[in-house]
Order: sequence, then structure tokens, then C-alpha cells
Amino acid sequence: PVPPCYWVDPEGDTLPFPALIYGFAQGVTRPTNLPSSQVTGIGLNYGPEFRPVLGQQFLEQMGQFHRAGEELAPKLPSFDPAERGSNASIIRQVNWWRRVWEEDREQDDPMMEVAYNWLIRNAPPLDHVSLVHGDCRGGNFLFTENDLKITAWLDWELAVLGDRHQDLAWSMMDPYRHTSEDGTKQLISGFFPVDEYLETYERLSGLTVDPKRLAYHRVLCSYLSVAI
Repeated sequence: PVPPCYWVDPEGDTLPFPALIYGFAQGVTRPTNLPSSQVTGIGLNYGPEFRPVLGQQFLEQMGQFHRAGEELAPKLPSFDPAERGSNASIIRQVNWWRRVWEEDREQDDPMMEVAYNWLIRNAPPLDHVSLVHGDCRGGNFLFTENDLKITAWLDWELAVLGDRHQDLAWSMMDPYRHTSEDGTKQLISGFFPVDEYLETYERLSGLTVDPKRLAYHRVLCSYLSVAI
């Protein structure tokens, strides 16, 4: 689910800048009983009541757009291509973030050079072409509190055709997790412990999680988060 898109002005012919106009979607990004000062998504705690219902929908819908990548690719001519068996799309992403880093950094950081070289050397070929959201985590969707339905996924500006493990790795980043109420587990994106999170994704998506690809994309996500 996404907000309905009514009008696109890709070149800024009518509006002052390239833009789109889309409709209103009902819902909130976090339970309304949370303090308003909390940054959306950072340590977001949905609570024991909301967590299992929203977590199931989140992973099921993530799996839907991950499965659909190869089917959607011909309908997305403005997206850079991605091919099964090739790592070119991943290397393109690494180089894109390298350029962001080089143009905007204020000082050298040798670890960024080490990470860049490692990412280029170890870029895995795609085993499946997915539509990758790019900022896939708790706090980036709307849901209605009365029936706990996800009504719209938000913030698609980093979407690419690529590897599903990128979204999984991003959603597992430390800022988007928190400790369970009993203090025994880390909840990924505020939903489930890591093993349950990945098992639920595999079950609902019909796609496998490759530990080596996931480890690679966790490094990639750390690299791009520093660049951001």
C-alpha cells in the first residue's frame, strides 16, 4: 500500500521543481501514546500489543515488493537495471555512495576507504532481482491504530532494483532496534528477535535469506549510513 499518486511533474515544467502530488493516507507512524519528541524509527517501540500484528504485515509486504522486482523492471525504464547473476547493480550503488562521500565529506576517514575497497572486491552477484525500498524500517509506514492495518509505505526516494538483503540489512541496523520488555532480546525494527525476524520473512516472502549476502549488505548499509 502506498498513497495514491495523482500527478507527476518530473522535469519541473509546471511547479518550480520536479515534484509529484499524491493523496492523503490515513494513519500514524508510531503509537500515539509515545512521546512526541522521539525521532521516528529510532528505537521505536510498538509495544507488545501492536508488535506481532504490524511485524507480520511489515515482513509480508516487504516480501511482496522483493518478489516483484523482475516483473516490475521492464515497467521502470528510469531505474538503473539489475540482472540476476551480475554484481554490477551493487557496484553501481557502492560507487554512487562513494561519490556522495567524496563530494560532501569535511575530512578524510581512512576506514571509509578500507570499507569501499572491501565492498568492491566482495560484491556478490544477484540471485534474484528485487525492488529495494532503500529505507526499509519501522517508522517508514503508516498504520491505523483501531485495526492495526498498514495503510501506506513511505519514503521511496532511495528505491533501486537490486538485492533484497539490502532492505533486510538496513532494517537490522542498531538504531532501529530496541531491547524487549524482559531485557533478554534485541527486537529488529521494533518487531521480532533476529532469528524469528528472518524466519518470518522467509516464510511470508517465499525468498531465502543468504547469511553471506546479508553480512555483505550490513557492511554496505553501514558505509552508506556514514556517507549520509
